[in-house]
Amino acid sequence: SLSRRSIFVKGGNSIEALTDIDGIAFDKTGTVTKGEFTIAEVEEVSGSRDEILEIASVGEAYSTHPIAKAIVKAFETNKTPDHLNNLGGKGIEFDLEGKSYLVGNKKLMEDFNIKLDGSKESNYVDVFVADKEKVLGIIKLKDQIKDGVKESVDELHKRGVKTYMFSGDKDRVVEEIAKEVGIDYYKGSLLPEDKVSEIKKIEKDKRIAFVGDGTNDAPSLASAYLGISMGSGSDIAIETSDIVLLKNDISSIVRGIDIAKRVKKIAYQNIFIALFLKVVVLGLGAVGYVSMPLAVFADVGVALLCIVNSLRVFKE
Repeated sequence: SLSRRSIFVKGGNSIEALTDIDGIAFDKTGTVTKGEFTIAEVEEVSGSRDEILEIASVGEAYSTHPIAKAIVKAFETNKTPDHLNNLGGKGIEFDLEGKSYLVGNKKLMEDFNIKLDGSKESNYVDVFVADKEKVLGIIKLKDQIKDGVKESVDELHKRGVKTYMFSGDKDRVVEEIAKEVGIDYYKGSLLPEDKVSEIKKIEKDKRIAFVGDGTNDAPSLASAYLGISMGSGSDIAIETSDIVLLKNDISSIVRGIDIAKRVKKIAYQNIFIALFLKVVVLGLGAVGYVSMPLAVFADVGVALLCIVNSLRVFKE
């Protein structure tokens, strides 16, 4: 029944875990939002628009992140980077034509002591482009919330599931999206290891499922009580998770919880039916009232009865 809903589960333990969760923590990009970024603006600080886009496009050419794809799509170039170093959760460092460049978030600029004078705070996702001495410009990208996310969050709340959102994007962007869809608790500007720390804090008294799709989400997917990835996510995210949503739609989680609870209920019914009937037949046998047909029913018949009861799982 789960597979018919495009929900791939890697074992019975994951089905049971889905019924036990107290909360769900979401990554933002590609999970709550579509992850289909478009460039809203290029803020020129000390470089031209084409120079900023070209440097960023060269650096992001080998990345599968939605932000990188949007930048590469905006400026086509045949140039390739040298000595590229991926700084997880912050950005990249690389050489191009004998000069060193940085492309990434505000934390990356701070790590290399690059001054951010002149940059304006915005509700967009900011990608800083710098040359190790100064910021050349800022590429501002926008994303859209997936259809039906707010309704899915409301349904989770109705089922007593608390919602969280953890993201590497800046606090202002995360807050705006979280409030729009009704998420209970949110936090931005987090590195991959920070997300893991947040999950561990919550899991001191709650069982948490984490939903993500990127390579940077793999540590959180592995550390959470239950890891759920999107089918369009990175290979490592899919490999690390316990459940894969092939339709990339978090409404599948709501349906999955309902189906898992029904599966668990029927499993307990089968256990009760099997044990009850066998105890009755054993009791009758102790006083000499068991015939061969009744003994066969207690063995094969009970198994068939449980199988027939299990078919109720497929009932919509």
